[in-house]
Amino acid sequence: MADAFDAVRGASPVAGARARSSGAAGPRARAADVETLISRAQGHPLGLDFLLRGAHDAVAVTFGVHAFVVDAARDHLQAAGRAS
Repeated sequence: MADAFDAVRGASPVAGARARSSGAAGPRARAADVETLISRAQGHPLGLDFLLRGAHDAVAVTFGVHAFVVDAARDHLQAAGRAS
């Protein structure tokens, strides 16, 4: 997990928002981190609904991951048709 935090160290939230909205490549979550987050959410009392619809920062803090891992997990679930 240290790799993920090192990748975004020093990046401002504004810069991250600009990169995400412009389609520019920003920090990427490792597939293993995304799958781990989804698995943990499935076993959590709040479930996948919390991962998908919970406040972004609350989801990140609850599962101890960076916000871009939450974004990647949401994108992954949506692409897989599991975001309904």
